[in-house]
Amino acid sequence: MTAWPVPPEAMEPVAWPRPFDDPAFAVQPKWDGIRMLAFTDGAGRIELRTRRGGPREAQYPELRALAAGPPAVLDGEVVVVAGGRAAFPAVLRRDRARHPREVARLAALLPAVYLAFDLLWLARDLRREPWRARQEALAESFGPLAGQSGGTFALVATFPGERATELYRAAAALGHEGIVAKRRLSPYRPGRSDDWRKVKVWRTLSAVVGGFRPGPCGPASLLLGSFLGAELRFIGRAALAAAPAEAEELGRVLSAHTRREAPFSPPEPPPGAGWRFTEPVAVVRVRYREWTPDLRLRHPLAVAWLRRARPADVQLVPGALAPEAGEG
Repeated sequence: MTAWPVPPEAMEPVAWPRPFDDPAFAVQPKWDGIRMLAFTDGAGRIELRTRRGGPREAQYPELRALAAGPPAVLDGEVVVVAGGRAAFPAVLRRDRARHPREVARLAALLPAVYLAFDLLWLARDLRREPWRARQEALAESFGPLAGQSGGTFALVATFPGERATELYRAAAALGHEGIVAKRRLSPYRPGRSDDWRKVKVWRTLSAVVGGFRPGPCGPASLLLGSFLGAELRFIGRAALAAAPAEAEELGRVLSAHTRREAPFSPPEPPPGAGWRFTEPVAVVRVRYREWTPDLRLRHPLAVAWLRRARPADVQLVPGALAPEAGEG
């Protein structure tokens, strides 16, 4: 790796239980993507590094538009927008691609965007400068590039801290990940700091049922999946919180379609005693916090049975094709 003037050490927000309105802070939307530091040398070259320092410029060739900017170190998020919102399974698929042909195919199918929210270096180290000064420098130095990048680069929008609760409600309504409140006078400190405070919202999605554990009034818990092309991928286990009558009816449908082997591909480890596998015939609405890096739902809860939903329509990455053999 090039000896850049700022090492790849990201500042991390702490989890905050609820939104708060405070003029000492500014608020930005929290995008559901992969955290990335971007290094530009002003001579047409760019390097991308994950928060752990892993190189990623080969995975996102379209982000070379950043190289048109001045020599700098940026902090931001790489996202893929699918279905009108940032889709973490889609960007994770981009991030895991290695074969050049697969990288090129996915770049055309699932184009990435670099959303910059901080500036760490620009001719000098800016990390000791207050957040608001870094934001002004970011807007002045990279704002013009955002309008000329063909949609591959943008600056994260910023709102007054007095509107944090309003922005949080808007994020929840739009199905976004949440918000981050940032103290206006805070420096950039690698590691976790309560100068940055993330407030996450509950999100929802549709999931296919691939198994269940019986309870006193229908299924007590469900094995959840989502299709990637024709393959059903396992995405987690969730308790069922539907009304008793609905749970009992769902239980009868699932019991009529049991099978010996799990319907998931690749196969998952057996879930343990008491579980029964089913054909993918039922779809449920699931509430969850976020995706994990291995594409599992965090804190999922199945809240309703979607009787009219077609399981084949529940796609992990909307519009994406399955990887070709030998690639990925």
